[in-house]
Amino acid sequence: MSLALEWLEQQNCETIRVSIAEGNEDVLDFYRSFGFAERLIVMQRMLNE
Repeated sequence: MSLALEWLEQQNCETIRVSIAEGNEDVLDFYRSFGFAERLIVMQRMLNE
């Protein structure tokens, strides 16, 4: 992960986003350890299911 983030910074990326699927919340601490923070919660309602 460190190498990927370093490469992205070298490419002058201004924002790096990751998406985490419901049920995979255990990975949150991993991303937090690299400086990521929750900024958006997306809720979804499926129709006709």
